[in-house]
Amino acid sequence: MLVQKKDSRISKKVLEKDIQREILEWLDKRGGVMFWRQNNGAVFGRNNGGNMAFRALPKFSRRGIPDIWVIMHGRCVALEVKHPKTGILRPEQKAFGEELIRNGACYYVVTSVDDVKVALSKADHMYPLK
Repeated sequence: MLVQKKDSRISKKVLEKDIQREILEWLDKRGGVMFWRQNNGAVFGRNNGGNMAFRALPKFSRRGIPDIWVIMHGRCVALEVKHPKTGILRPEQKAFGEELIRNGACYYVVTSVDDVKVALSKADHMYPLK
């Protein structure tokens, strides 16, 4: 589901990484699911010549990979975390999410723990186990 909403109650001072951390801490306390934070940014470090530079992504790395992955009852749920006021999906994020959905995974753009609760509930009911 590629729904993105804006929430006027959230301050711009709250960073996306703060929202991610809150979601990850909630998932950890919730238990019963496997989850991880996927980091897919270019790494800044020393190149072969010893100079500081951004290193290229490894071969077969994909752009637009969601921030948090959850495996729940055999289902793959991908969560793209965005700030409710300033977060906008990049084209490669939208394309990756659409590809996940076409391949049977669940994909949600979330802005809070409450959004994650709704997303996991929908994912759990969308594809009931037989």
